[in-house]
Amino acid sequence: MRQNTERIAWAILLSSFITFCLLAALIPLGARWWILTSTQDEIITMVSSGSVLVTQPGGTAAEANLTDIPSGSKIDTDADAQATLTFAPASA
Repeated sequence: MRQNTERIAWAILLSSFITFCLLAALIPLGARWWILTSTQDEIITMVSSGSVLVTQPGGTAAEANLTDIPSGSKIDTDADAQATLTFAPASA
């Protein structure tokens, strides 16, 4: 019994192309999902010199010279002030 080699070649070519298209779409989507969902809790501390104002998430009033900074806060400094933020993993 003889097999149709042209039909087998087309089947391999089409299945390879479909596999390529799936990988070309799923690898970037998988990487994006991994980046967006792989989070780790961290403690943010600040050491500042000068007047540094911190507006906490959901807050309207800025607070001066906080040391523990919640995630998502907005930090404003004067022209002659500076602040150093330190990110450390939260204790398990």
